Amino acid sequence: MNEQDILRKLECSEYILESKIKLRKLKESDAEDMYEYTSNKDNCTFLKWGPHTRIQQAHEFVQKRLKDRETITDLLWGIELREEKKLIGVVRVYHIDFDKNQAEISYILNSFYSGKGYAIISIKYIISVCFAELGLERMIAFYVDKNKKSEKLLKRCGAVDDREWNEIVEIKDKTYQMHRCVISNKENFQRNEIISRL
Repeated sequence: MNEQDILRKLECSEYILESKIKLRKLKESDAEDMYEYTSNKDNCTFLKWGPHTRIQQAHEFVQKRLKDRETITDLLWGIELREEKKLIGVVRVYHIDFDKNQAEISYILNSFYSGKGYAIISIKYIISVCFAELGLERMIAFYVDKNKKSEKLLKRCGAVDDREWNEIVEIKDKTYQMHRCVISNKENFQRNEIISRL
């Protein structure tokens, strides 16, 4: 399979984690659940976009993701709580660079479900997928200095700060230090080992 074939296969792949979580492609019925967290200002504090003010914005985002794309440039999985059949966030992989064997990863989670381990389980698993299925050697993530929750989560995923990276960013009229961190492909990112350890 060529790179686009692999990306198209992954785009439709589903993963069951610890019987609690399903990582899957978005569906049209997700818009209401998505709006629940995209309209919450606490979820958007450190994001460049502001909270959604209309559910139609969530509908438009989902519809855009479901459209057939000539070229796949990024991957996105919804994080679903299986028992409730509820979307509580997404994990996205983008800036996929097969020449440099790297990609970037980001996430957003409904703050009502934070602190329960759902995000870290999902992110660790998707990182392992990128290493195993895409042959990548490292994943890159960003967080701002005031976002201690994201910093802690990424460090628990094995992220190491890139000390040479130095960037000041402005988000919603506030200035932050942006940190860049790297997660390297190591043996401990075998998917079975991840699930058994969590």
